[in-house]
Amino acid sequence: FQVSKPLTSLYSMNYFYFFEDRKILIVDSNTNFQPAKNKMNIDIIVLSRNAKCTIQSLTESFSCNNFVLDASNNLWKIRKWKTECEGLHLRCHSVPEDGAYIIDL
Repeated sequence: FQVSKPLTSLYSMNYFYFFEDRKILIVDSNTNFQPAKNKMNIDIIVLSRNAKCTIQSLTESFSCNNFVLDASNNLWKIRKWKTECEGLHLRCHSVPEDGAYIIDL
């Protein structure tokens, strides 16, 4: 992450990062989630290190329409997730294919 504001408002809890009013979830190969009764609103879900999940399984626990696929993932897995996002009408950004993911805060 490249941040142009002071990090005094950044804090984390397990795989969740909170900055200003944004909620970011990092899901990697060590992350295990059980379907939740109440979906948590997340602004961005970052999939990293060939996470063992599907987009569908994440949407069962989290309300999020913006997925970032980082460069630590295998390209075949990125393609699979991109196809899944397209089928679910969710935004998807592949860092190896599209470059850095930049948002205005």
